[in-house]
Amino acid sequence: MKKIIVAGAGHGGLSAAITLAKAGYDVTVIEKQKRRDMGHDWCDAVYLPAFDQTDIDTPEDSAFTKFQPMCYKNPSKTVTLVSKPRTDNKIRNIDRKYLIEYLITSAEKAGAEYIFETEISGAFTQGSSVKGVKLKNGETLVADLVIDAAGMDSPVRRSLPKDCNIQNDFTDDDLFNVYRAYFRKTEEKFTDPPYTLTFCHCWRVGMDWAITEDGYIDILIGNFGKLTQGDIDTALADYRKDYPYMSDELLRGGSVARIPVRKALPMFVCDGYAAVGDSAAMVEPLSGSGICASIKAGKMLADTVISAGDAAIDKKILWKYEYDYFNKLGNKQLNPEVIKNMLKTLKAKNMDYFMRSGIIGVKEMSGKAGGYSFGEIMQKAGVVIKKPSVISPLLKMLMKMNSIKKVKALLPEEYDEEKISRWMKAYNKL
Repeated sequence: MKKIIVAGAGHGGLSAAITLAKAGYDVTVIEKQKRRDMGHDWCDAVYLPAFDQTDIDTPEDSAFTKFQPMCYKNPSKTVTLVSKPRTDNKIRNIDRKYLIEYLITSAEKAGAEYIFETEISGAFTQGSSVKGVKLKNGETLVADLVIDAAGMDSPVRRSLPKDCNIQNDFTDDDLFNVYRAYFRKTEEKFTDPPYTLTFCHCWRVGMDWAITEDGYIDILIGNFGKLTQGDIDTALADYRKDYPYMSDELLRGGSVARIPVRKALPMFVCDGYAAVGDSAAMVEPLSGSGICASIKAGKMLADTVISAGDAAIDKKILWKYEYDYFNKLGNKQLNPEVIKNMLKTLKAKNMDYFMRSGIIGVKEMSGKAGGYSFGEIMQKAGVVIKKPSVISPLLKMLMKMNSIKKVKALLPEEYDEEKISRWMKAYNKL
């Protein structure tokens, strides 16, 4: 049976490991961290049906907590846009440390082997084909397929030859730097809705949130680009004015993480290699959420490998995985990607104006812009014309939105280098 190396114990890689190990493949997961140190020290939302779409058993109900209703505020905090609450209870919060251990254990039970506290230095390649991985200790491990789940800073992806046609690294524009912390509450007070997301909080280019939970307040402070300690201190001081019952006592978190917030890489497969999760930027560009996309992508990748049977796992085989990902998940990132790119170029004062004037509302914040009635278009046009400085970014956004359908249509179902090249050029322009 084929040998599979999963580089990094990311959500998508573990999902693929579970399916492949159950199918009898020789699966080894190599992770640089200690097992007990895996996972961010906070909770995030997951869409429960995502588990049903994989070979991962849904965790017990006790593993989840309620996902709080949310609202959006403008920089001056004069506008509150309340999103429509979900009634199906299918989005729940889960502790990320619990989830990663749950997935590790599930893959272990399926038959996957683990090598923890072992760092990969790069890909072992022959020409443009990946044949395994090189370890920092000088050892080389050979495999029929390397699944890259080592995250946005993956040493495997970074070391791939140019002939693989895979972007080696992310740019600063692709990154969102976030500080996340839970602070104890001195009083059991709650906001309504509990989850408040503020754009350009303290007039920075970014977005922050505060969520009032039982016993604590969940704080996120995020910047497109560099996030300084001064930015964090200023935002925390402002939140303590809004939430005087938020103490200085840190319960969890308190660290800064870097998250890719962009559409998926246009190419994430080559001979003997496939990226999944943050390694391929499989996230929702407006929120940075990527757990569900990653585990579903892991299942798609595993199914592609299994369907190949005894054939060599080359780029022509693996293209089916990429094609399936874009058709089922990746293309849904394009509209939010265009909106995000417009939002992060706006000055804080323009963002404030957009939200106060109704140009940006709940529809836009949820990534569902488009499909406007004639009346809505005329209303927004009347507001925009009063602010000439914002006309150019808005027109660029609308033009790119208008081209999304054409870009989707260019994606070839079968591996064809010429057709893929045309699609990639159009895709990269969005």
